[in-house]
Amino acid sequence: MKSVPALSDQDTFSGMLDELIRQLDALQTERARLDKEIADRLEAVRALNVLVKDKKASDLLETVTEKTWKAPKSFNFEGDSVSNAVRKLAREMMKDLNRPVTRAELVKAVQDAGLPLGGENPDKTMSKILTRGKVPQFRSVGHGKGYWPTNLPLPEK
Repeated sequence: MKSVPALSDQDTFSGMLDELIRQLDALQTERARLDKEIADRLEAVRALNVLVKDKKASDLLETVTEKTWKAPKSFNFEGDSVSNAVRKLAREMMKDLNRPVTRAELVKAVQDAGLPLGGENPDKTMSKILTRGKVPQFRSVGHGKGYWPTNLPLPEK
């Protein structure tokens, strides 16, 4: 015949069981809080994705860059072809920022300066202006990383 545990053993077991149940409840509450936080963040990411799909890269650039480069008021394009004016502006922008500049940044700066960028796709037009010619004046420094003058070493980061 099995012996019945003494009352003090039952009390100890009951107390341990109560403590485990309390800890389980706390863990379930924390999990519910974390699940809600994850759901809220996923919703924010989905909303951001919707916004991103509705904008061009050049439009988004303004929202993610702290400083938008503007051509100095004294900058003179008179007498230049549009292509030469764009190259002149690009070189000045790269010099001022001391870093490679993306196509989207360049397109925005050119448009802000009032220069007409022909073609159906301004990004492609910009790329052609920068990298084509008898002696290309700019080179791509990596996909999505921007352009830099061919005659200058890349700046240190």
